[in-house]
Amino acid sequence: MKLPIGMAGLLLVLLAVACGGLSEAEEHYIRGIDLSDEGKWEEAIAEYDRAIELDPEFALAYNNRGNAYGQLGELERAIADLDRAIEIDADLAMAYHNRGNMYADMGELERAIEDYDKAIELHPDHATSYVSRGNAYDDLGNLERALADYSKATELDPDDAFVYRNRGVAYLRQGEYERSIDDLDKAIERDPNYLEAYVSRADALAKLGRYQEAIADLDRIVELDPTFGPAYFARGAVYAELNDLGQAIADLEKALSLTTDPSARAQIQQAIEEVKGQ
Repeated sequence: MKLPIGMAGLLLVLLAVACGGLSEAEEHYIRGIDLSDEGKWEEAIAEYDRAIELDPEFALAYNNRGNAYGQLGELERAIADLDRAIEIDADLAMAYHNRGNMYADMGELERAIEDYDKAIELHPDHATSYVSRGNAYDDLGNLERALADYSKATELDPDDAFVYRNRGVAYLRQGEYERSIDDLDKAIERDPNYLEAYVSRADALAKLGRYQEAIADLDRIVELDPTFGPAYFARGAVYAELNDLGQAIADLEKALSLTTDPSARAQIQQAIEEVKGQ
């Protein structure tokens, strides 16, 4: 996960130009943002390194380098940079948000929530912080607070498909299938290629016994991305519910062929054996 960092760089550029141009450190910082936007994390880090060498108090550069380390899975280095960014600028909301993401990735959800709380205190209109805190509450099993955060995020950014999908999944876990479908409809309206939203909506539809509609959603995913294994697994499960065992096994075996994660493969293999045993 990452906080959008381009806006901070754009603001810096505008301010610097208004004041007479960029410093050398700022030039490296901007190049780092451009490389980050392209997913070139190592190269971006090298630019942030140079920016920090030139300006050791450059809080935004520490923040962005920390975010880049996080993208590479180097979470301890990420947190060290984000700690330094906060030490330099205690009001830098994005640094708290990014550090919260790192703690969440490490499974330290309570610490993540503390950082999201601070990010929201500093920037109460930032929808992404509510989504991230909602995810942390969801992972802790506190669906009520997760739903409250997702709902706040939809108020702040009603065009974000991701927010509706997350809330839809939370409703799905609560067994509120109609509300789940309503949110997932909104997610798909905003992003017709949102594969995970189709999977979740198919799950909710199947829970209501609306199997043909569920299959239609899963067919749509396969059309959009024939290599998306979860769609075949979910469709195989629906066909098994309909007692179409041949089609169920075909889909589950296809899911198995597209899956590399050992635990997921074990789950799919178990499902295949259960269907064959019917």
